[in-house]
Amino acid sequence: MVADFYEVDSRTIDNYLSSHEDELKHNGYFLCKGKRLKDFKLHFAHENNFVNKITQLGLFDFRAFLNIGMLSILDLTIVSSFLIYRNHTDRTDTLLTA
Repeated sequence: MVADFYEVDSRTIDNYLSSHEDELKHNGYFLCKGKRLKDFKLHFAHENNFVNKITQLGLFDFRAFLNIGMLSILDLTIVSSFLIYRNHTDRTDTLLTA
């Protein structure tokens, strides 16, 4: 659901969770499993799209959800800066060799 909202692949969210785990946990991300997951499933059993056979569920509160967005924006900014730099460098190389 978080990946769908930010229009990224779920592996991107997994990568953020791996590389920024402490920050996301501090901001409200929680991996629900065991008894807590069982209680959570019972509470939301009436939901039609709730998968019942999962063994763990990552939950984001609003702050952790926004944190993912900020990480995504940061990554996009870095990639954009790199592409602009590369494009500029390619043009400079072309001008120097012409």
